[in-house]
Amino acid sequence: MDLLFSLAFGVVLLSILCIGAMAANQRGSDAAGNGLAQAYLVVGELITWSLLALLLLFALLRAPHHEHDPARSWLLLDLGCVLLFLIAAPSQLPASYLIGQSRTPRLLRALFAAAASAVPLAFLAHIAWRAYAWPSREPLVAMFGSVPVLLVSVLAWRMVSRPKRT
Repeated sequence: MDLLFSLAFGVVLLSILCIGAMAANQRGSDAAGNGLAQAYLVVGELITWSLLALLLLFALLRAPHHEHDPARSWLLLDLGCVLLFLIAAPSQLPASYLIGQSRTPRLLRALFAAAASAVPLAFLAHIAWRAYAWPSREPLVAMFGSVPVLLVSVLAWRMVSRPKRT
């Protein structure tokens, strides 16, 4: 089971890197090419977030790979990760929409393009910490990525939901 889990971990990592490459090159062609690039990005994000959800589910069902410490609240950390996942996963679609729009400021486009791979990597880091005690044994290090995840997610929803000025 560990081999299958490690293989799935590698597939999700490659998928995240592919999404980052696609998001970085959204406005590099004519209108038809940009439309296809945006469609491929959305399909890639759907596949990546689905695989990431399955991997997160398997990691949460496994016993923690750390020494048992009653002071640590595994349930609280895992519920926090699931809550952030439920906020961040749907917000990636509006963020990918904003990457392809010319009215989006360049700085925000660059932020959302970087977040296309950085946000899933934060969850992959939590999965690695939960399942393998990597990269650190401390829960604060593993959960430190939650603040940028939450900020980028809220910003993406705010940018899409604000009324258009005429």
